[in-house]
Amino acid sequence: MLNLSVVLYADHPAVRSAIAYAVRRDVVVVAAAGNLHGTGDPRPYPAAYDGVLGVGAIGADGTRSPFSQTGPYVDLVAPGGDVLMAAPGQGHHRAEGTSYAAPFVAATAALLRQYRPGLSAVEVARRLVASADPAPGRGDGYGGGVLNPYRAVTESPEPVADRPARGAALAVDRPDPAAAARQARRATARERALLVAGATGAAATAVLLLAVVLPRGVRRRWRPADPA
Repeated sequence: MLNLSVVLYADHPAVRSAIAYAVRRDVVVVAAAGNLHGTGDPRPYPAAYDGVLGVGAIGADGTRSPFSQTGPYVDLVAPGGDVLMAAPGQGHHRAEGTSYAAPFVAATAALLRQYRPGLSAVEVARRLVASADPAPGRGDGYGGGVLNPYRAVTESPEPVADRPARGAALAVDRPDPAAAARQARRATARERALLVAGATGAAATAVLLLAVVLPRGVRRRWRPADPA
């Protein structure tokens, strides 16, 4: 898992090579999409590289932050306005920028990989995009939508169409282990209920027989069979 809250506006061969190396090693790479929307949305690196999840920023109202860049390199958006952060020697204060949105996505990717360790980096990226909530605004600055960590971890969303070059469509996933566990618990509960019902019925039958047969036996002076 690699978070890059940094934006370069030039395609440096060394950076491109390092990103390609990480992608080949099945690393989930997340990068900020840049804060220069007001100056023409220059192409941001490493967010623009194939295999990298580019993250834009939204404000508290859920709409794209005015500075957050738009373009095909934005895969999804996350909170990037008025974010509480810790600064070295300065304590806590609030800041804004796509650099603060990217860690939300990176943290969700890390959580998802811990919960589903069998997923590849591409599958993690697809799931993050496929489980995103619909964007409240219009335009290309939202990518696949607004990050939803809960849905990304707990749901098995259907495949969605996205940019083929960046591989953002979710593949068919394995059965959800949480759902399987719930079904197993329900099956166990049903079996226990049947056992209890059977035992209760047997006990009731025995009591009924004793209540009816025993008095008759006493009246007729039944005796145990002679062992001899």
